[in-house]
Amino acid sequence: MIHIDLEKATWLLDQCVKQRGEDYVYPSDHCRYVDGNSRTVWIDETQQCITIKTPDEAKPGCMIGLALIKAGVPMSTFLELEINDADSHQALDELSRKGYLTITSPAKDLFEIAQSHQDRQTPWGVALEKAKAGDCDSE
Repeated sequence: MIHIDLEKATWLLDQCVKQRGEDYVYPSDHCRYVDGNSRTVWIDETQQCITIKTPDEAKPGCMIGLALIKAGVPMSTFLELEINDADSHQALDELSRKGYLTITSPAKDLFEIAQSHQDRQTPWGVALEKAKAGDCDSE
């Protein structure tokens, strides 16, 4: 089982910032832990669009999704547990309940604050620094 304490959470988020860059801004205010897991397809016969699942095309999405995947949570888990669109509190609780990980309260707080800033289009480097400072403010 994966265990995430504050030190590991900080290291994981730092690795995410290093991978995508300090100035990286997640391209949506609707966070997904895994991106590219479905796509919309037009069906001529019905004149409608349908959404098809494409798990083989999935890739890490938001900051916390990338951190959790780096920690060892399989990408498919977010889809199987139907938490891909959940807020970080709900997703972390569900991953804990299902036995994928344990996480300390300070680590959970760090993830939640970083996620909150990311969801407001804050560059990842700034989101991480604000999270490390415990800055929950939106300004």
